[in-house]
Amino acid sequence: MDNADYAIKFTEKTGLPVFPVRVQSSGGFAAKAPHIAAPFDNATTDPAQIRKWFHDFRCAFAAHPGRKGFAVVDLDLHGNKNGKEALSQWEFDTGNFIEPTMTVSTPSGGCHLWFRDTSLTGGKDGLLDGVDVHGGPGTGGRYVLLPGQTIAAGSYVVTRPMKPAPLPAAIADMVNAARATAPKTSQTALSDCAPAGSLDVASVLDEIAAMKPIEQGGRDNTFIAMCLDWKERGFTPSAFVSFLRIMRDLGKFDNSDGEYDGDESFNRVANSAWKKASAVFGSNSLSAILPNRDKYVTAAELMTMKLPEPEWLIDKLLPAGALGFIGGNAKSGKTFLCLQLALCVASGTPFLRVPAAKKRNVLYIYLEGNMAQVQKRYRDLYGGSVHFPDNLHFIFGFPVLDAGGISQLKDAIAEKHIDLVILDTWQKARIDDGSKGLNAYQKEYRELTKLGQEICTATGCSFMLVHHLKQLNGKNGDIDALNQLNGSAALAGASDFIFILNRDRGADTAKLHCHGRDLEDQDIPLVKGETMLWKRSENGGGLLLLVPETETQRQIVEALQGAPDGLTAREVTARVPGAVYNTVSVQLNRWHKDALIDKVGKKFRLFEGHEGNESDGFPDEN
Repeated sequence: MDNADYAIKFTEKTGLPVFPVRVQSSGGFAAKAPHIAAPFDNATTDPAQIRKWFHDFRCAFAAHPGRKGFAVVDLDLHGNKNGKEALSQWEFDTGNFIEPTMTVSTPSGGCHLWFRDTSLTGGKDGLLDGVDVHGGPGTGGRYVLLPGQTIAAGSYVVTRPMKPAPLPAAIADMVNAARATAPKTSQTALSDCAPAGSLDVASVLDEIAAMKPIEQGGRDNTFIAMCLDWKERGFTPSAFVSFLRIMRDLGKFDNSDGEYDGDESFNRVANSAWKKASAVFGSNSLSAILPNRDKYVTAAELMTMKLPEPEWLIDKLLPAGALGFIGGNAKSGKTFLCLQLALCVASGTPFLRVPAAKKRNVLYIYLEGNMAQVQKRYRDLYGGSVHFPDNLHFIFGFPVLDAGGISQLKDAIAEKHIDLVILDTWQKARIDDGSKGLNAYQKEYRELTKLGQEICTATGCSFMLVHHLKQLNGKNGDIDALNQLNGSAALAGASDFIFILNRDRGADTAKLHCHGRDLEDQDIPLVKGETMLWKRSENGGGLLLLVPETETQRQIVEALQGAPDGLTAREVTARVPGAVYNTVSVQLNRWHKDALIDKVGKKFRLFEGHEGNESDGFPDEN
């Protein structure tokens, strides 16, 4: 693309009229001088005219940003002027930190920060040392070259492509005050302005003053981690540099190599942190360096506090904003159970007869297969009997969590307002930061803590990891459920909840063991029919309820209901038209083994109080 192409594209997006300027000094005219008279009045958005000017002059294009509600903060970098440093110092001194906005690098090494604005009365050169502001409805303030333009000195390159943010009120106030025409509604002195977004500068300064010295080894990674922490709290890269400079001046890190004598290294660290969503900590961890942010509280104070009740996605079963696991052996039906859970949470309907609080947005990251498999599984589970809501989303390809996955997941959570993410399976996207010298427990605890902080704590979204169980000698059901997940004890220690599905291969019954910090331990007995639709089979007295799924099973139950004293397998067979003795016998003995029916001698009978088939409450059209 040439200068004209960029100019046309710019006018189409902004509606800002442009005019031609010289690309180099010649004939007594300086580079960037207008080619036409009265450039502000004769500027245009007409592509044909822009193309003609480019053909006639081989020019670049500029605009007065204030003519369409824009403002540009121009940070010069030449001679003794350093606009970036001056603005950074102003941000720190006043607490009015600039939020990210469209940024264009200039040939001199400076940059243009583009903002939306309706409050400037005009521009102001020299607002700070090396900082000019261009905008306002009049002709005050200089014009600026457009993004994408190239002149003899170099190009104007967009380094942060995004929509312009609003011009900070503190800058507008300062410009208007300097022009001595400040609007009546904006008379607040700069020193009285609250920090943008109520950023807590004082707490950062207190932390820096109290922090322990940082060793030289792993120093850069620690700086990046600190910048990421400040980023989460609302600060921008220019603030990062100011804070890091204060740390240097206070001797909070070893700078014997002189690497951080100037701001170049600070800028590199700040820019690196701004682009990252996570950092690999070096030898210095934040928890070891920063002071405790939480104030002490007495037991008496604690007991008088009004604290919020835990929030649930599924009442007293699946907590909101929590990290946890659902585990099961291969081919045990855990994915079918997860698909049921996802649909129930999304539709706000009961899961295994436990109420869902309301409809929630769900993201299912399905890495164990493809779209056709999910479609078939849902059809096998429900046929055409349910309505699938628009707030249940699927992803079938996903990067490893520490290779862009966390960042993409946080973006997806923010974009779709996700309340629950199910990752099936965790092993397909696990973090491996290459840590050396750590055992399995340390690595896994660190991995899960990172996920909990960056996903659950940062977004309020619950994150369920689908995982396999250990291959144990004997039945998993005989082992404590918290020890069954394939991995170290860190999996239980770092999780907010754990669900374990225990099912003998081929069995029609299973148990779901549920454990967690805020939920009571419980074992939910499950039963299925010819499909993998799991249903709860438990009544109020704790006895298992037999829930027939097929016509033959229903007829067997009807036969037993008509015989309170019980029937033998042959007697049941005689009462079920077309039944085969071996099939009936196997079914009755399996139910008895799973404690669904009673057996006295050779006779099978239903437990007292059995109520027959019950609705499971899974989502339907209503």
